[in-house]
Amino acid sequence: MKTTSADTPEQVPPTVTQRPDLQWTPGKKVAGWTLRARLHLSPGSEVWAAAARGLPTVVIKRLAGALLPDEGARARFVDEVHISSLLSHPNLARLVSWDVEGPVPWLAFERLRGVPLTTLLTWCRASARPLPTHVCAWIAASAARGLQAAHEARDGDGRLAGVVHRDVCPDNLFLTTAGEVRVLDFGFATAKARMARTVTGQLRGRLAYSAPEQVTGGATDASADQFSLGAVLYECLVGTPLLAATDTEAFLARLTVDTAPLPRADAAAPRVSSALADAVARLVERRPEERFDTMLEAALALEPQAGEPSATRVQLAALVAPLVPIESNARERWWLLAAVAAA
Repeated sequence: MKTTSADTPEQVPPTVTQRPDLQWTPGKKVAGWTLRARLHLSPGSEVWAAAARGLPTVVIKRLAGALLPDEGARARFVDEVHISSLLSHPNLARLVSWDVEGPVPWLAFERLRGVPLTTLLTWCRASARPLPTHVCAWIAASAARGLQAAHEARDGDGRLAGVVHRDVCPDNLFLTTAGEVRVLDFGFATAKARMARTVTGQLRGRLAYSAPEQVTGGATDASADQFSLGAVLYECLVGTPLLAATDTEAFLARLTVDTAPLPRADAAAPRVSSALADAVARLVERRPEERFDTMLEAALALEPQAGEPSATRVQLAALVAPLVPIESNARERWWLLAAVAAA
């Protein structure tokens, strides 16, 4: 007997998020790596720990399933891969591999052991123990070195790529148990050859660390990263944000309308030397042309305040090590929070 449409359920093709071949689960092979555990899930991305014999241990960031059909989201993800592939420096997270041609675009970074600066600052506040000023200077100087390398990055034709991070914040500065500092997450970065165009006036990055020209929609260049780094350094030294406000409107007014000088670190925390406070003040000048000419110049101003490098590195490592979580089975857990932020 011939069946009618009422007798036979309609065969609806599976959505992208339902397709088994696009689902990632522990044990799945991705370019030679075996997925171990999902570390992070957001509306924009998934991040997985992965390992393989003979290959470096990595974290793999993939575009979230719901965004796979979204051409704009794919273009932004491809931009992140392209920008990350141009970068190579000891103070930048190292891109190991990637694939943007397959059904699920992904990129793999080296797996780092440590914590984001956010975790260390939270511990300092909770324990009422300020971060030593020379350690603060070391963190900022190291980040400045990495950002200088990003700003100087060139494309395959040897032309300046015009990379600007646009989201320098405590979440995106990673501190390793070796006392090293890595700048993470170029997901919001801009470059001359971006496929996805940023809408004029659209804010990218964390408001509390954004430069005035970012929040007003003006032209943004590498000097915007200086302001953000200065805001991070001020918070490290003083223990409170550069600008405190009761709401977003008040914050924006203080940042972009108020003509009063921004607070100095040595005024808020007398333990800060005038030389270090001068460097912070120049980083956070409201007018871009009054900041340092380059991040390298900023690093050179900060490094004399950072103490002897090997000793400061050891001290930072000692601060970070107890903050790395230990799993119940006594294996150390690996962190890579900012580099795995949503695409």
